[in-house]
Amino acid sequence: MKFKSRKDIFFKVIIFSSVLLLSTFIFLLVFIEGIKTPLNVFMIILIIFGLYFLIGIYFDTSYELTKTKLKYRNGLNKGSIDIAKIPEIIVGKTLYNGNKPALARNGLIIYTGKYDKIYISPETNELFIKKILELHDKIKITRP
Repeated sequence: MKFKSRKDIFFKVIIFSSVLLLSTFIFLLVFIEGIKTPLNVFMIILIIFGLYFLIGIYFDTSYELTKTKLKYRNGLNKGSIDIAKIPEIIVGKTLYNGNKPALARNGLIIYTGKYDKIYISPETNELFIKKILELHDKIKITRP
């Protein structure tokens, strides 16, 4: 089953203001400065790559549960976790550092080992928990 990431207003503002700022910078480089030097061309290519990356994060953040794996995707950040190795999921908290393929707060912190963890934010935490417990019912669910 595939889950899209929930997007809260904070991340929407950050991503769209960054896209607007980078687009404005391209406009200024191309139409006001002109493409006069190789440095301008390089900067335009770099900015377009940044725009592609930000738009990819916004539209391509998702999670998929298969019979044995939890697969996550967030722009260029992709990976999978063996569901049988998940000892605990903490519901409704936010992880501020580490592996965070998410676009909202108050999601799920998934422990993948003694110290390793990943933070995700599916559209509905409860549906995700229900589906992952159907696949592996030994996972401890902690609610604050």
